[in-house]
Amino acid sequence: MQWVADPATKEWRAARGDTRGYGWSLCKRCGNGYPSFQPSPELLAFFWNRDRQDGLHADTLTDDVWSIRRAEARRNAARTFRVVTPLHGSEPSRFLDIACGLGETVKYFADRGWDAQGIDVDPALKRFHEEIGIRSSIGPIETAAIDGMFDVILVSHAIYFITNPDVLLRRLRQSLKPAGVLCVVISNFLANEDASSPGYAHSFWPTGGSLEYALALAGYKNVLNRRISGSVYVASREGTAALPTVHPRLIYFAYQTKALRNALIGRPKLLMHRIAKSILAAVGLR
Repeated sequence: MQWVADPATKEWRAARGDTRGYGWSLCKRCGNGYPSFQPSPELLAFFWNRDRQDGLHADTLTDDVWSIRRAEARRNAARTFRVVTPLHGSEPSRFLDIACGLGETVKYFADRGWDAQGIDVDPALKRFHEEIGIRSSIGPIETAAIDGMFDVILVSHAIYFITNPDVLLRRLRQSLKPAGVLCVVISNFLANEDASSPGYAHSFWPTGGSLEYALALAGYKNVLNRRISGSVYVASREGTAALPTVHPRLIYFAYQTKALRNALIGRPKLLMHRIAKSILAAVGLR
């Protein structure tokens, strides 16, 4: 598999005498991409601390930029609520957001009567949680204490930044109430518009189908797999099911043609979308 070598992380490894060969390969059985070795907690801490949100953003980003980011987070929160709550099918209950970021999804659920809380690794985000009045805890996702049992657990755009994600999936299963729902949201890495590639900070590289496979191995039964706005929502409950059919050869072909598809289809499409939005805004329709 093609991957991106982050120079700063490469130097960090060399300074610690880590000379192991590194690369990515696609599992011929499940279709997930895996690195030569899992990122250590220390490597992940370096990767995130390099772009610490309190150092990078607080001094360089304007209020307007933060407003845009919060507005985007609120849109994502509303979308997640619309996708997940029909699967719960009863009155508001307990909700946990793993890697909750700015905390807007936790707030969205809490404002609608849910007992909601979040966990995030970045201490710089705690002040944002306090500003919007949500309950949250800060610490490594892999070892963070989980307070009781939950009806809905969300892991949004974070599962591939967690060391040994299969261990986390099994651990979260133990924190789900009977008929509880685990919703894992990932980027649609196979989309023409997506230009990203895995690197040192990633623990694996899933598609919607290959993530289903990983969830089945961890003791889940899939209830939803839906592509929405560049993301893939995969929801599951604890249960036993046959391993889903995955097509690793097709996934591999899609990755091999990704750069070409992005250049010929993805980038022009995104450009046209931006132009259309600008025109609508100019005439007061957006």
